[in-house]
Amino acid sequence: MKVVTDTPDRFEAVETPWLMAILSGLFIVVFSIAGAGALASGEPAGAGLFLGTLLGVTCLLIFARHTPVVLDRTAGTMEIRRRSVLSRSHLRYSLAEVARADLQYSGGTGRKSWRIAIHIPEGDGAGWHPLTPDYANVRGRRRTVKAMNAWLEAARSAPAPEPADAPPEPGTARTPVR
Repeated sequence: MKVVTDTPDRFEAVETPWLMAILSGLFIVVFSIAGAGALASGEPAGAGLFLGTLLGVTCLLIFARHTPVVLDRTAGTMEIRRRSVLSRSHLRYSLAEVARADLQYSGGTGRKSWRIAIHIPEGDGAGWHPLTPDYANVRGRRRTVKAMNAWLEAARSAPAPEPADAPPEPGTARTPVR
């Protein structure tokens, strides 16, 4: 997950598994061409090569998900949008409900892998909400969690911003000087 926006009013991180999508696409193309060539030459093993194509399609459908996470201090919301080949989802929570981001670990004493999750302690959305669907040994996830928690802490300690379309308070309106 990569941080793309980190301002006092907005934090945005995006998970786009380009490598998985590209590898799955290459897998599909290679096995389709090999299977078609084998079937065209009359080899019955060509049908078996098409099973590799199905495996590539399955990986593409399961693992290739675009997931932006937006924390908006002005609106007071956290949005998690997930988009894959087959589905789209949009979750919205109040920013006040979000306690922190953390890494969830998987693995034993050997090589560990982790995913990013948001913790909401109370309310309708109480629980841990994974932002990345898979566990991976990627260093960027640790940096993203640190940046997200720092942003949440700063957003809680700073006064809430006024919406851009809010009228000025009485006595503070200024007339432009010519």
